[in-house]
Amino acid sequence: LSGKLSVKEIDHLQIKWPNDILFKWKKLSGILIESVLPEGIYIIGIGLNCNQNNFPEELNAVSLKQIMGSEINITNLLIDIISEFSVNFHDLQNKNFGKIFNYWKNSTKIIGKDCDFQVDQDTIKHGKINDLNADGSISIDYMGKIVSYFSGDIKLTGIK
Repeated sequence: LSGKLSVKEIDHLQIKWPNDILFKWKKLSGILIESVLPEGIYIIGIGLNCNQNNFPEELNAVSLKQIMGSEINITNLLIDIISEFSVNFHDLQNKNFGKIFNYWKNSTKIIGKDCDFQVDQDTIKHGKINDLNADGSISIDYMGKIVSYFSGDIKLTGIK
């Protein structure tokens, strides 16, 4: 699919920590991972907005059809996804987790950005994203103190 997007369009793609893919800050895709412990089994699901024309405004979403301007052939898209996945699968098999993590981290484009976030049901706080950590947490500079959170503990409500 990346071969079909212009460089300008690719520049508008980014990962929103921890697992959404955004296009111009609108949600294009999301990844869900569930682990069954102690068996070490992982179930991974990918949701990708393909051919929708309209979304409720509160979803702040976009589809590939809207980005590319034409209907998406789902079969060809699946073949493209499997092909791209297989190109990088060797890094997973060879346990090159640092390489995978750095690729993910560098694709987020959020480090150093101001953010609004909420912990539990508390009021919305303002901070600056300091780093993304190998354990999956995010570090935020909040009132001069670096605090780390995991995805279930925090909700990013805005990135500026």
